[in-house]
Amino acid sequence: PLHGGVNAKTAARIAAMVRETQLNSLEPRDLSSQSIQIGTSSELSLEMITALQALHRAALPDDIMPNVLPCYYRSMLNIMANTSDGVLFLAQINHRPLGLCFLTLDAKSVNRQMRRDFFGFATSLLRLLFVKPELFMEILVAICEPAKASKKEKNAEIFILCVAPEYQSAGIGGKLIECATKTLKEKGVYSLIARTSNARALSFYQGKGFQKISDQKRWKRSFAVLKRDLNITP
Repeated sequence: PLHGGVNAKTAARIAAMVRETQLNSLEPRDLSSQSIQIGTSSELSLEMITALQALHRAALPDDIMPNVLPCYYRSMLNIMANTSDGVLFLAQINHRPLGLCFLTLDAKSVNRQMRRDFFGFATSLLRLLFVKPELFMEILVAICEPAKASKKEKNAEIFILCVAPEYQSAGIGGKLIECATKTLKEKGVYSLIARTSNARALSFYQGKGFQKISDQKRWKRSFAVLKRDLNITP
């Protein structure tokens, strides 16, 4: 036992609780004095991927990707970090992830790459069938959707954009969009597409210059489809 009658195991648990309290006490208003780093990375540690899945699930609990098995999430995120068909951005403070954004220039190609991990895809699909059957049905509907004729216009699509719930009013999503826009312009991309079923996200996108162009329905969920001309500053 340590002094005061506290043994080493209890002391370690108390120290962990203190560290967690310190992390959770970082309110959005404190971010002005912190260094938010936004950038790309082709190498993600297991610890970082685990933290990103937890963040992703907390921000978008009803989306498919954060609800897959951890091994398959790791596989998908590594594909996103290294594919030539997209760009992955992370927002961090002191290596702690606050936000995640993945842009794709070819969503169908990225989806095909992810399904090559057949075991991860199949087992995650089975998990969703029992845990979140509505997401299981959304995947089946997406797989069975007929291929649409490709357009000559060069578009990018926001595959993922999420920010930890406690920082969603701190401007991090806007910073991720700014970085994405700059990168896409350098690649000669003319417009950016976003899809959302969330009213708050819809308002966010519209505030960033996106215009609603249509509605889509997948199984029982309706999505607003938005588009932004990258040559116009919102």
